[in-house]
Amino acid sequence: MAFQTPDSDFPSVSGDIAVVQSSQKGWFSKYYQRSDGLSIGNKIKFGYSLALGVGIVGTTIGLVLGDHYQL
Repeated sequence: MAFQTPDSDFPSVSGDIAVVQSSQKGWFSKYYQRSDGLSIGNKIKFGYSLALGVGIVGTTIGLVLGDHYQL
């Protein structure tokens, strides 16, 4: 569905938006399908380990940058 007045000189962009959305969906579904064979317990373990890893890496980077820019 394109939102365009009948006398507009600009081309419709509705086709471009559909292409972007489909490529993003393909990227996400590729990784999501890998977890289909895992049990609920393993998915929870994976989520907790991922969150813990992000927290540790973020804290480490923050400390290193803080030491670097300390006056």
